[in-house]
Amino acid sequence: MRRVAYKLKRSWLLVTGRLIDVGGYRLHIESLGTGMPTVVMDAGLCQNINTWGRVPSELAHFTRVITYERASLGWSDSGPSPRTSQQNVTELARLLFKAGIAGPLLLVGHSFGGFNVRLFASEHPSTVVGMVLIDSSYEDQFLRFAALKSPEAKEAYLQHESGANCEQVDMLASAEEVRRAAPLSTIPVMILTADGINSNGTMNAALNSELRQAQQEMQAELSHVIPNSRHFLVKNSGHFIQLDQPDLVIHSIRTMVELTRSKLHP
Repeated sequence: MRRVAYKLKRSWLLVTGRLIDVGGYRLHIESLGTGMPTVVMDAGLCQNINTWGRVPSELAHFTRVITYERASLGWSDSGPSPRTSQQNVTELARLLFKAGIAGPLLLVGHSFGGFNVRLFASEHPSTVVGMVLIDSSYEDQFLRFAALKSPEAKEAYLQHESGANCEQVDMLASAEEVRRAAPLSTIPVMILTADGINSNGTMNAALNSELRQAQQEMQAELSHVIPNSRHFLVKNSGHFIQLDQPDLVIHSIRTMVELTRSKLHP
């Protein structure tokens, strides 16, 4: 029964144009709403489109919103290796082209998705008009986090970040791709950083005090690396700000949509 349901769902996605061939394999894409700029959302490592919660449907009230699932996630097929941000950016560009989605684009990246949207913006400066980074990965974070761990934990952590994860993404190689990318044009960028404190006042279990401090320091550094960016610390939120503080994320993206519209149609 479960296999039959899977086949029916996949067939429906194919018929409705939501599984698109990007080079011998298909990626799942969803489109909601109308209007410009088109918001394109790139999720964190190993996350399917459900990671965005109600944010896309709320954004669709005032602009077009694209969510998708990278290769091997959700309803998407597996893709070629090695898996890095560059491969994801290449696939996303093909996906948007095949789906008939042109600029202007406002990119939203959570965690690892932050790497992808930064690299995409670097390679497609004429189509990207702004970005929102949600607790985004930062080039130096893996080695800095590793240095704060015990030898045993450090080895396991670096293995995970080098590709021993459910996406088989080499995060360290991706960090270097972003580091070597062409500088971003002076598009507006909003950086949202979780404070790592849960709504009940307790510290997020995934971050001890040292890791939390390092994370916030690197997020501040990110705001200096990216020109024309503004950095905001989000209180009472874990790493998934879009789930812990959805209204704030919706408001932040809407602010950027309105800002970019004012520049597109002065």
